[in-house]
Amino acid sequence: MRAGKGHPCAGFTYIAVILAVALMGTMLALTGEVWHTAQKREKERELLFVGNQFRLAIGQYFESTPGKEKQYPKKLEDLLEDNRFPFIKRHLRQIYRDPMTGTPEWGLVKGPGGVITGVYSLSNATALKTGNFAKQDEQFAGKGQYADWQFVYAPQDATTLPRPGVTTPPGAGEPGSVTSPGSDSTSSGNPSATQPPPDDSNPVAKQRADCQTVFVREHRICQTTAREKGPEAERECNAAANAQNAQCLEAVSAQ
Repeated sequence: MRAGKGHPCAGFTYIAVILAVALMGTMLALTGEVWHTAQKREKERELLFVGNQFRLAIGQYFESTPGKEKQYPKKLEDLLEDNRFPFIKRHLRQIYRDPMTGTPEWGLVKGPGGVITGVYSLSNATALKTGNFAKQDEQFAGKGQYADWQFVYAPQDATTLPRPGVTTPPGAGEPGSVTSPGSDSTSSGNPSATQPPPDDSNPVAKQRADCQTVFVREHRICQTTAREKGPEAERECNAAANAQNAQCLEAVSAQ
């Protein structure tokens, strides 16, 4: 016998359908929330990486200042093309986008005279990560918003942040590593391995050492590129680093 319109089974079926739809909606909402959280944590990791790239570049600009009086950059573009030398030094490959806002606009931490000592995100969103930061970022612990994560370079950071030509790049000597043209460090893959300390009394030697410093930094960036984008991108990056270093050495030799 078929259940009629008023049969009790029809009511039970209707309730079961409602419960199933409600359960599916709840599951979809939970899945969406988990996905959103995972996306946000990935953006946080990217913000920490990019922010530290800015901080490291600002530190390199400051520490490599010609003469005794150190200088901070006046604008972020100075990190792309440092014109204080006979050749162009590049402390940063590009003005990265803020992962939290999706734009290349950053908040700037200003020092005396309007110089830039650091950057921070313009996002006021609440941060998921509140602890277990790396040493250079431990001051972010307990900070509630991304705008509170200020990537500032201070001179004392020079002892804790990696510096090109001092710290051996990760993976030196591994496949895909590069060697500076004219360098003797072909066996180790580390462009700075056999470089003697620069002679400050010899301007040409100092400038060649500056070329080598830039090359080591580019080498490190290429290895990061390999991890993020694969070996083909690493090869292109290495080729660009070699070309830039050759141009730098040619500019010094032409003086």
